[in-house]
Amino acid sequence: MHEGYSNPFSPYSKAMRYVPVLRCPMCIFGVTVLLPFRLITITIALAVCYVFAKIGLINTKHVKKPPTGWRNAIAVRGISFVVWITMFFCGFYRIKIKGVRPAGSYVTPVYVAAPRSNFLNALLPFLLRASPVYNQNVRRIPIIGSISKAMRAVLYKGKHYTPEMVEDMNRRKRETGWLPILIFPEEVYTNGATLIHFPTELFQIMTPVQPVAISYSSSAKSRTVNQSISICLLLRILCRFKHSITIKYLDVVYPDTGNENAIEFTRRVRDKLADSLGVYTSEHSKEDIQLMTSARRLGLPPLTGVVEFMALKKEFDSLTLEIAEKELVRFCQIDRRSRGCISLVDFAHFLKETTSQANSLFKNYKLDDNGCLSFRNFLEGNLGQSSGPLLSPIEEGGEKGGRKRPTNMLIQRHSKSEIYN
Repeated sequence: MHEGYSNPFSPYSKAMRYVPVLRCPMCIFGVTVLLPFRLITITIALAVCYVFAKIGLINTKHVKKPPTGWRNAIAVRGISFVVWITMFFCGFYRIKIKGVRPAGSYVTPVYVAAPRSNFLNALLPFLLRASPVYNQNVRRIPIIGSISKAMRAVLYKGKHYTPEMVEDMNRRKRETGWLPILIFPEEVYTNGATLIHFPTELFQIMTPVQPVAISYSSSAKSRTVNQSISICLLLRILCRFKHSITIKYLDVVYPDTGNENAIEFTRRVRDKLADSLGVYTSEHSKEDIQLMTSARRLGLPPLTGVVEFMALKKEFDSLTLEIAEKELVRFCQIDRRSRGCISLVDFAHFLKETTSQANSLFKNYKLDDNGCLSFRNFLEGNLGQSSGPLLSPIEEGGEKGGRKRPTNMLIQRHSKSEIYN
């Protein structure tokens, strides 16, 4: 098991984010020859996959049954073959398959793959002949919608891993003939340096799963965060001559239904993938991405919002994304220079006191080596000072009336401060 604090949302160096300028013959060759050829190849491949999907869906009013017989041969195997050929023409001349032989769907109906680092992950279900997991809105997209139906995609509505989706997986587990389901438990795109939180809801059915470790060559790695399709990455792949991808099947992980719960089973699966990839694990989650977005909107450095949300959630049950976003607004009001950290001077200025007067209150928080207060420590300190859920200083009890309860140490000191304005 690898535990560490490598930030899974940190971008690579700025010099590596963009497509190379035309400074060498290979770059000119890539833009003038490879790019148009590969775009034409992708267009033809989409058309062929669409035809195969439509043939596989003939006389099929619904997709509640597994593809069998000629439908499986044309829709599943045919689409998979086309995707393999297309990736070859796009520079993936060898897709390396390592590890144990893939277990049949009768052994493990679920493949758990990681890391979720770029849009190429969306092609893996077709390479592995497995059912992908998509948002139900994908069904409305021309061509892609028909292909997803033919592959018997597992659909979810709204956020990831809804109860309906888990029930659909559980139903397929009880029936024979279904394709394995390929899932990327990380709900957001990361830089691949750390495996983030796996939602426990996904593993509540406690079925055997086969971890699949995915690794790309440097030319096919994403430099962005939480973007399913990066234009820069797409152009880099299409313009460069050669890439590689390695798919490593790991041993099937069986749940110990008598001695472990879903949380322990989830952790065991993630640790196995982390050990194979040689990366860390962390308690970052999709909430960190949403806080990053909020921080950017407030004018703060985006990484200010990365707080390892699930780790704090384990310590403070009352923590929700709504509470964290409210605290981020308060943090921004104190951070006058929008640096992503609060100094004693900023703190005193906000409280309208001298630094000596504010120092005792400031030291109640955990500070970094430079004596500054990060948003994570700000949030953790305020949660630790609360005797209950964070509330604005309004009367508790509604119409029945009640007493005012201070939210945190700042409110205890300045209950009428503009912190709530």
